Amino acid sequence: MDVSDLVRPGILKRLARSPACHFVVVGILLFLADGVWSRLGATSAARMIVLTGADVRRLRRSFEQQFGRAPNPREEAALVDHAIDEEVLYRRALELGLDRGNRVVRQRLVATMRLVADDVAKDDESLYREALRLQLDRTDVVVRRHLVQLVSLLLKRAGAIGPIREADLRRLLERDADRYRRAETITFTQVYLDPARRGARLEADTARILAALRSGRCYLAMDSLAPARGFRFEVRGREPVEMGAEAPLGADHVLSARVPRAAELTLVREKGP
Repeated sequence: MDVSDLVRPGILKRLARSPACHFVVVGILLFLADGVWSRLGATSAARMIVLTGADVRRLRRSFEQQFGRAPNPREEAALVDHAIDEEVLYRRALELGLDRGNRVVRQRLVATMRLVADDVAKDDESLYREALRLQLDRTDVVVRRHLVQLVSLLLKRAGAIGPIREADLRRLLERDADRYRRAETITFTQVYLDPARRGARLEADTARILAALRSGRCYLAMDSLAPARGFRFEVRGREPVEMGAEAPLGADHVLSARVPRAAELTLVREKGP
């Protein structure tokens, strides 16, 4: 048969009326539609934020560890909202590539791998690549919070968040008063001084600690993230200023911070870093 016979009007009409031809055409269309639908569905699922029951229980446990009680419904709703906001910022950080070439992320992953690595002689680059292979950069809490903080700072510097006035805060509080109202709580903190270790310094140390607590010169730390023993922040100058005290900064003052392990410190001045 000559190829030109296939394009004759009679051949085309018979093909158009053929059920087999209809079946083939419909099959091709369904195949193409399924591929497009699958890609759209995968994209939509990737952008969806889902908090499971296990996630909510984890938020409750974290709240209980911090405040010593279970959250009420309003507080639990606020915890869920905060977790969603954090997930949005975290995904934006990944889209911007803030995790790539990040010194803080690299140091954290290397330090984590050294705790679990079988070969202690491995170099930092090998440990870093192994951490990426295990996707520790996607599950580590410290890495996640660091990236969220970076995106928050970028948004503020870009002017995405305008200046907040006192009147704006009052209107927000009046509108959503129930959301921000907290039940009254009482927290007891015990400070124990071992007489055997303090010896003759017991009374003097007790007086210093009481004076610091009464003047508000104290801080709270979450040991679940990192040990805080050994942390100290002070102002050095002609007259040293202890942590928690107030003093005007002068040319002879030097801010000094000591931390128990490698960390990123943010100095907040005039309500901004």
